Amino acid sequence: MTARDMALIARAAYQYPEFRKISSTRAYTIPADNKKEAYNCNNTHGMISNHRGSSNLYEYALGGKTGYTDVAGNTLVTYAQKNGMTLLCVILDSSNPAHYNLFEYCFQNFSLYSVADNVNLSDMSDQAALGSLSDKIDLIRVDEDGVVVLPNTASFTDAQATVTPTDKNADKGAVAKISYTYAGKQVGGANVIYEKNTKATYPFHNISADKGGSKVKYFRIDFKTILLVIGIILIFLLAVYVWNVMSGQILLSHHRKNEDRKKRSRYRQISRNKRRKRKAAASRAASSRGTATRRQPNRTSGKPIHRNTKRSKRTR
Repeated sequence: MTARDMALIARAAYQYPEFRKISSTRAYTIPADNKKEAYNCNNTHGMISNHRGSSNLYEYALGGKTGYTDVAGNTLVTYAQKNGMTLLCVILDSSNPAHYNLFEYCFQNFSLYSVADNVNLSDMSDQAALGSLSDKIDLIRVDEDGVVVLPNTASFTDAQATVTPTDKNADKGAVAKISYTYAGKQVGGANVIYEKNTKATYPFHNISADKGGSKVKYFRIDFKTILLVIGIILIFLLAVYVWNVMSGQILLSHHRKNEDRKKRSRYRQISRNKRRKRKAAASRAASSRGTATRRQPNRTSGKPIHRNTKRSKRTR
């Protein structure tokens, strides 16, 4: 296995987030179980961890892995990132494997270019690989993830572009790939994406009628907004209905309470009137008895009763 083979393997592994997390971890404690106590593990990569000293620490290092075999000797794989450019370095059979000088040389002498920011598909001479899309440039775009790495002494226009078709199973709806070479070496590339596969876009919204676009005016219906408005209206109507029902119940309860109070008031008035009549009748009865008692003769005084004998005689 060559250093390039190891670099290809390491580049593929770095695509997985879990691998990136593990390779960048400086220390980890394995929890205890029923067979052994907790165990501390330390990353021995000198550019990431200071477990064996801090002389080789590198501020731009992201992760990596050390290794050793009798055939390969000391080996080292390291990832580093600076100014948006991520580099991978591999060293095999080294007595002092360190990547500091290699990384600094690349970061200082090479630059990263975004293909999407620098390429114009309508100006490319080799469009045959685009097939039926070659006359529909407005429907395709360049993938934003595509990059090119060039020496600082060169510019993006110095790189040679080649367009090749992709198979039907290509990811992200890619219909072609742009590959760039410089000085006979491949320096990067990007996929060509067909816009029809992009969600929430209208295929002809950016094509004028003179280029084959649709002349029919259209408008997009935002169903989410419509459903939201309908939901708000229904909630408002429900609130009004509940308010009316509650108001009716409150008014009916208030009316019943008033009626009950009126009835109780009438009953109390009738009771008071009856009591007054009974009192008045009792008062009159008592007064009549008192008068009759004063008019009766006193038969228990012991005095004799004198009769007018003269009058009796005359009558006779």
